[in-house]
Amino acid sequence: MLIKEEIVIRGYDLFELADKKTFPEVAYLVINGKLPNNKEKKGF
Repeated sequence: MLIKEEIVIRGYDLFELADKKTFPEVAYLVINGKLPNNKEKKGF
């Protein structure tokens, strides 16, 4: 049986990020410490 553990990256739950954000958005979060806005998404 797999038990969901809480894994937090920069204040965000990993499972929620994986479910709701794209890989580039999460990479931006890891590198810059925040999720990108629309302008930052285009330039990343």
